[in-house]
Amino acid sequence: MSRKSFFRFALPILLLALLVGVWALIDYYADLPGRISQHETIVLGQNRLVPGSSAALRVVVRDSKDAAPLPEAEIIVAMQPANGGRATTLFTGVTDGQGNVDVSFLVPEGAEPDQTLIIETSSSLGSDRVERPVTLARDYRLLLTTDKPLYQPGQVIHLRALALSAFDRRPAADQPLEFVIADAKGNKVFRQTLTTSDYGVAAVDFQLANQVNTGPYKLSAVMGDTSSEKTVTVEHYVLPKFDVTLSTEHPYYRPGDHVQGSLSALYFFGKVVDGGEVTLEGVTFDVGRNEIFSLQGSTDADGSFEFDFDLPAYIAGSDLDGGAGRFYLAATVTYKAKHSESADLSLPVSVSALVIEAVPEGGQFRPGMENIL
Repeated sequence: MSRKSFFRFALPILLLALLVGVWALIDYYADLPGRISQHETIVLGQNRLVPGSSAALRVVVRDSKDAAPLPEAEIIVAMQPANGGRATTLFTGVTDGQGNVDVSFLVPEGAEPDQTLIIETSSSLGSDRVERPVTLARDYRLLLTTDKPLYQPGQVIHLRALALSAFDRRPAADQPLEFVIADAKGNKVFRQTLTTSDYGVAAVDFQLANQVNTGPYKLSAVMGDTSSEKTVTVEHYVLPKFDVTLSTEHPYYRPGDHVQGSLSALYFFGKVVDGGEVTLEGVTFDVGRNEIFSLQGSTDADGSFEFDFDLPAYIAGSDLDGGAGRFYLAATVTYKAKHSESADLSLPVSVSALVIEAVPEGGQFRPGMENIL
């Protein structure tokens, strides 16, 4: 057969085959909705679960054609490690008359963090399988504490951290926890990683050198992506020799009232500070500091100093005190011109003898709603 005759017979056959193929494709897609199962599964829930806790999700089974619910559909929920392994069945049940089922199950304790949640459903219209990646992890909260807020060079800083689960307050046992200390210039002077105890506690000591940068030191405790910070001060200081206490006849006053009070100066081991020079000042604040009076005297044989004065007829109020004012007393006691100690006292001053404050239950008033006070 010549080439011309071959093309004369082959071309119609190829065109016919092409037309048949196009018709078959159109027919396939036209009938595709009928070929697809009308059984549809919708899963609503979170993708991060806490080991050992009760988790919940909602499964909805419906007809994909008209969204009609499919009651009595069988539900099986299982969990499988993301890298493969045996799946553990967590829940079985059936949908209610609305095609819903509230799934609750206990999240396995000690399982691998990366898991796959498998939801299998079946009804009279067909079956479905939905796989969702989930993560099993705990969110922790850290509390970092020290034995005191102020240190001198050469002293030891005692640090302690407590780690608890944010969900159920369970201790973060056997977890790596890192302590970091930065000095006042930002230099990292200490770093150590410890393992928490069965109670979620880790503790460490840091010895300050005798010659160090003084100022605020930043302390940090870090466990995973959770951290806690605290600032302490390192500086040279002198402990107080004796204690000065101020007291008045009443805890609050009205403008223009007569105030009677006393000052007491005692050593910490109980001995009185007799003959100490006393300076007592009374001040108010509005746009600036206003000195109302200044008294001089000395403590008696009992270490006391009695005083009295009249309050001003007007004292500016403050929003922080609900409109009331404040009168401030500042006392300094100097003993034998060698050492001085000070004390302060703040007296509330109100025009009204009775102060009523209404507090909204929600923190602020909501327009158009019932507000409870």
